[in-house]
This record gives sequence, structure tokens and C-alpha cells, in this order.
Amino acid sequence: GAADNATGCALLLELARGWAKGPKAKRSAVFLAVTAEEKGLLGSKYYAANPLVPLGKTALNLNFDMILPLGVPESVVVTGADRTTTWPAVKAAAARNGLELEADQRSHLGIFYRSDHFSMAQAGVPAFSVAAGMRIKGKPKDFARKAIKDFNDGVYHSPQDELKPEWDFAGFVVLARFTLDLAREVANADRLPTWNPGDEFRPAREKLGVK
Repeated sequence: GAADNATGCALLLELARGWAKGPKAKRSAVFLAVTAEEKGLLGSKYYAANPLVPLGKTALNLNFDMILPLGVPESVVVTGADRTTTWPAVKAAAARNGLELEADQRSHLGIFYRSDHFSMAQAGVPAFSVAAGMRIKGKPKDFARKAIKDFNDGVYHSPQDELKPEWDFAGFVVLARFTLDLAREVANADRLPTWNPGDEFRPAREKLGVK
């Protein structure tokens, strides 16, 4: 579908283009589009079992699922980022890009365990999704919430998921800058990030040799 998930795929391609322009980081980056998320995260599970770069040398997985093009976000959702040692870098990147860190209002639905980053988390790699928050510049407080509800009720997983002339992609630039800032900071860090002590994924990270 146009929104789910051509939006995430398009942003992935632009992130790769932006990364390639530099400045060059100490660590490399893999830009990966995986298939069959709806069938049980099959593509991401396959990659976690057959990685191009050993998972013990993989710093971080940043995942993009659908992003409705609603305008410029003033907040960002990074569910699970606070469970990792990248949290200070996440907060710094958000501040540099004028974004408020917003709590995931769907966390009670187990969203963290239902998107492709979960496969990497299970394998030990610090991982989370990046999404626009509910605060959209110049829009009413409930604008994003209503738009998402309308999409879920009438368009989600249907032939109606097509490109709409009213879509506003300006916010994708903001999300891309935030993500590239964060990725480059992690890629240039002296130590690989890990899960916080006591987190359920910490033992898997330690098995990869990352303390």
C-alpha cells in the first residue's frame, strides 16, 4: 500500500542517500527492506539468523514502519529506546532537531513486540522503531489522532491504501535528520550500545560478546 509501507520504504531510500553523502562515520551502515512482516516478521527473522554483518558487531537497529504523511511533527515516538544505552544519544538528537520525545500511546497493545525491530531485539541488538508523534506543526491537537483513526478504520490493509493528493511529506525530512543524527552519533561512538542492566534482551546481547 501507499502508506503501509511505501512510506517507510521511501524514507529508507532517502536515509541511504543521505548517509552516502557523508560525513563518513567510523562504522558502516546496512539499509535493509524486509518482507512478510504481516506474516510473522519473517523477513527480519531471516536477517537476524543470516546477518550481513555479525550481530556482535552491529551497533543499533532503527526501524521504520508506516508513517502517515500528515505534515511536520513536533514530537517523535521511539518506543523501547529508553531500554538501551543509546537513550542519551536519542534525547540529544531529538533536542537538536526540535522534537519532543512522546510516549507511545499504543504501548499497551504490545506494539514493541509486533514490528520488525523485535527480531533484532530478540537476537540481542539494541533496536526500536522511529515514528512521528501526535503533535503536528500548525495542526489542531487532535488532528493526527483523527487522521490515524480514519486510516485504520477505512483504509488499513485494503485496496484503498493509495496515494492521496492531500498528503504532506514535509515531516519526512525532520524524521530523516533526527535518524541520521542519531545513527552517526552511535556509529562514531567508542563502544557498542547494549540493553540496560536487567532488560529481557540483555542476556542475548552478552552472548554476542557485548558487555
